[in-house]
Amino acid sequence: MISDLLSIYKKYSNKINIAIIDACRKSFERGGTIATSPIQAPKGTLIAFSTSPNDGASDVGFEGNSIYTGALLKYIGRERLSVEELFKKVRKTVYNLSSGKQTTWEHTSLIGDFYFNTGQLVHSVDIPYSEDVVKDINYSNPDDFGQLIKKIKSYNWNIQNPAIDKILKIPAKDLDKNQQFILGRNLLQASGEAYSAGEFMENLPTNLEKYLNNGENHLLNGILFEIYFNPQAEFRKEKSKKHYFDSIIELRKLDKFAKSFEFIRDLLVSTEYPLIYIPKSQEEIIDVDVVANNQKVTNDFDIESEYQLINKITCNGVEIIKEISNYNVYGLNELGLKEIISNFLTAPSALIQINSNIELKKVAIARQVDEDDLIKW
Repeated sequence: MISDLLSIYKKYSNKINIAIIDACRKSFERGGTIATSPIQAPKGTLIAFSTSPNDGASDVGFEGNSIYTGALLKYIGRERLSVEELFKKVRKTVYNLSSGKQTTWEHTSLIGDFYFNTGQLVHSVDIPYSEDVVKDINYSNPDDFGQLIKKIKSYNWNIQNPAIDKILKIPAKDLDKNQQFILGRNLLQASGEAYSAGEFMENLPTNLEKYLNNGENHLLNGILFEIYFNPQAEFRKEKSKKHYFDSIIELRKLDKFAKSFEFIRDLLVSTEYPLIYIPKSQEEIIDVDVVANNQKVTNDFDIESEYQLINKITCNGVEIIKEISNYNVYGLNELGLKEIISNFLTAPSALIQINSNIELKKVAIARQVDEDDLIKW
């Protein structure tokens, strides 16, 4: 059975494949046998077993389930718990509840991060907008406004531009807060392609004026929400949208837009994610500590150069060298590295303060992040 499953997974190595098996792993128990030979999980696959190779699994647990299934159900719905953290917690609980007789086991070749529950904001935070605009993936409204939004979502600038021009001519007083919110989201979405959206973003302070009402700006709220949250209302983490970010985040300095930045600040704080810049009324420097050493490197043409090989990058007490290694930092100086970190944290580069033990003139990442992931330079 497992071999058949793995054959299927091999065909879909570009996806995340997870199999969870709650069964005995030795013969003549619980009606079957789970092979004890080594398992080669295809790329992008995690196979979780309720017990170790050649061991039995207890049917008796809690709440009408086995120990393993009961523990799994306790954790699988928890927000922002990575799949690796989840199964480690399950292992501890199963081990404790079985008095050390049962140890869970995983075979994995996962490369990316995966969360069973990334946190649906509609349920965890009080957002003053309807669910169909917060989770706008399936937004559909048959009225004229809804049809214009549908055209803006088309990814065809020949359709988008006329729709944007038309929708921006609608008086702000004729649009309710939900319409303004989803309009802001879609203007940012389209700004990378549609000229009319880009033109709106380039003169943002003036264009936002007509949407101000008693200190509230629902259109700006939509723009800010779109930066950090996807169409399912899930937090993007470091994959936030960067279109016109500098000009948008600059608005935090204007008192008339203060309520919008309070709105997004409360949402970002609720994520409890330590590696995202949270706009504040009083700016705070973001300290990033870098540990590196000088080393001579010879290239394929036998030309020797001195590089600063980075061994550690820490921000807010969190080691981020693995994440930064996904960017092309090779040969950058301190200013270039600052721009990379600024992009990762979705933060103004002016607020990034790099504290390094040596001067960074030409850097490279040079450390083994974990056992199977050697970053090359």
